[in-house]
Amino acid sequence: MILVKTAPYVLCAVFWLPWRSAFARSTAMDFSLVLLTLTVFVHAPSFFWPGQAALGDMYGLGVIIYGVVGCLLVAAGSTIACVVEFIGRARRTREDD
Repeated sequence: MILVKTAPYVLCAVFWLPWRSAFARSTAMDFSLVLLTLTVFVHAPSFFWPGQAALGDMYGLGVIIYGVVGCLLVAAGSTIACVVEFIGRARRTREDD
């Protein structure tokens, strides 16, 4: 379950850390804020209601669903961000010519 929990973060790092542009840094920061917010909402009940720490047998399924959906959202968001950046660069290049 630990690997599934960290999968969206690793995928985001693989997509965005190798780039050195300002666009990549800001996009990586945006993705990390979204992932942090989602993590807080998913795990907040266990912090506020510690008596429910066991969370039942469906907790594992929830973690797996969270990991898979998180990876899909990071991949889709990264694709959209790359397309937007590519179109913006093409426009700027065309305007400079």
